[in-house]
Amino acid sequence: MGFGDQTFTMDFKGKVDGKSLKGQMTSSRGTSEVTGKKVEAAQPQKAAAIVGTWEFTREGQDGTRRTNTLTIKPDMTATYKGRDTEFPVTNLAINGDQVSFKVTMKYNDTEVPMEFKGKVDGATLKGEFTSERGSREAIGKKVN
Repeated sequence: MGFGDQTFTMDFKGKVDGKSLKGQMTSSRGTSEVTGKKVEAAQPQKAAAIVGTWEFTREGQDGTRRTNTLTIKPDMTATYKGRDTEFPVTNLAINGDQVSFKVTMKYNDTEVPMEFKGKVDGATLKGEFTSERGSREAIGKKVN
């Protein structure tokens, strides 16, 4: 593994139990506990329903309407755009009609990690964004 101009070796020893993985990663810097879970590939027909651009419109605290855009590509990578800045989406998961993802938005020196959990119904993606500031309902409309 490399970091900058340095390379180092990491060894992993663990055990698979169903869809879970537990073990230890060891390097010259020490040992760390590692856990993981198997990520199922999205079903092609379900994934195709989520691919595209989704607009979420809401009123801001100052009363102005704000539109944020979620763009999901066919390779299941995604970005979330708010206030003219694009942020990478992580942990995008599709399970039937259920969709979830995480995004950390940054404004000046402030980071706001958020998690979305919702459901696709045709051209509507309805769910909830949760952050340290609380939860809010979100309805996205597919625009392409």
